[in-house]
Amino acid sequence: MKEKKQRTKLTREQIKNLQALEPDALPLAEGAKDLLDMLPEEDEFESPHYDKPVPGEGP
Repeated sequence: MKEKKQRTKLTREQIKNLQALEPDALPLAEGAKDLLDMLPEEDEFESPHYDKPVPGEGP
C-alpha cells in the first residue's frame, strides 16, 4: 500500500484570519511588487562612527 502525501490545505476563512493577523507574512501574489524592494537601499545596521577615547581626556 502506497502512502499518499498529506497536504494541508487552508480554508479561505483561515487565510483571511492569517491575513488579518499578519498581512506581510503571506507570500506575494504572482507579479506583485514587494514594497520593501521599492525603498532606497540604506544600511540600517551600520554602526555609528566610533572614535577611540584619548587617554587623559573624558570623565
